[in-house]
Amino acid sequence: MRKIRKLSFFGILGVVIAALFLISISFTQAQVQTQGKPDSPPGLDKKDPKEPEEEATWAVQIPTQTEATNQGLMFYGMNDGYYEDNGVNIEVSVEKNSMAGPWKKYFNFTYAFDFILTNDNLGTSSPPTDQVGFQKVGGLYDDEYPNPGELTDLFPGGDIIGFLNNLHPYSDGTPENGYESIWFEVHIFDQDIELMEPGEIYVFGSDRVASDPGDYLSIWARYRGGLEGCSPDPLYHDAFLYRNINVERAADNGFTPNIEIKRLDEYTWRFWVRPTGFLKVNERYCTIVKRKPKTIYTMEAKANFDFYIDFIKNPSTGGTE
Repeated sequence: MRKIRKLSFFGILGVVIAALFLISISFTQAQVQTQGKPDSPPGLDKKDPKEPEEEATWAVQIPTQTEATNQGLMFYGMNDGYYEDNGVNIEVSVEKNSMAGPWKKYFNFTYAFDFILTNDNLGTSSPPTDQVGFQKVGGLYDDEYPNPGELTDLFPGGDIIGFLNNLHPYSDGTPENGYESIWFEVHIFDQDIELMEPGEIYVFGSDRVASDPGDYLSIWARYRGGLEGCSPDPLYHDAFLYRNINVERAADNGFTPNIEIKRLDEYTWRFWVRPTGFLKVNERYCTIVKRKPKTIYTMEAKANFDFYIDFIKNPSTGGTE
């Protein structure tokens, strides 16, 4: 009986020792995993909902018309050329987002830059409170007509070149001629702009293989229907300028990458479209086909542009060059 009790004691002791051994291994592995796990890229950490970080505010600075004319530039701002997000008719935002869906196989994250002016006097004879302008937009080349039979040059005041060389959102005092908005948009992929040093320049589409999508810039003068909506029977068409650049693919096709971003200082990033390359110029409109919105392109061409636009973070504390 005493022998059996002794065996039972050693059996229990063995189980306890084994359990302690396994616990110690698990604890050690957990420590190794925790210590060896790399930090998440800046801006991609999950934020504690109880302690949200203060959201940055943004503004845009564009050369005035006099400054643009003196520098030979084609894009200018009204008054002092300064536009700060106001939540009403001026929207300026910069967001860093992790990728999802089919784009995730190409990129980890994107920086999305948006500058939108909305016509706060749409449908009246009064011009928008805030506008930007194009000047010296020249002739188009390599014209294509993706949808044959569609009417082209449906812009107030004439063709697309005459239309672009105006203030936008466009307004000429005739209520039905007023355009709803103009939208400057940029998407830069896997390039952390906040890690750039002052003076550093990043050329759109660098460090990608030819099969990858490239970085993207567009400017959209929208007649009616909102940024996400569709005006199925518009009186006039939209003007849409854009370029998607992958450096390797551009070289294969004999094209020159002509868009870059430069960090000027702690708070300011400048996008520069150079005349060494082109932007694509579209005339288009939206209609409804089988109850779904469909964009119809009536013309696509190319033109050379030369201008810059500065995005300023926390303008109340930051500065411009």
